[in-house]
Amino acid sequence: YCLFVDELIGQQQVVVKPLPAYINDYGIKSYGIAGCTILGDGTISIILDVASIYAAAQN
Repeated sequence: YCLFVDELIGQQQVVVKPLPAYINDYGIKSYGIAGCTILGDGTISIILDVASIYAAAQN
C-alpha cells in the first residue's frame, strides 16, 4: 500500500466523530478511516487512521 501526499497544507485541532452507521449499511468499508469532522468553514473532512493503514501494509 502507498499513500502519496503532494502537499501538507496545515494542521488543525479537530473533534473526530465516528462515521454514521448508515454509511456501513451501504457496504462502504470504513477500514483505514478514523472518522470525520466538520471544519470551521463547514466543510466535512474524512480523518484517516494512519496506524491502521500502516498495520494493514505490514500484513
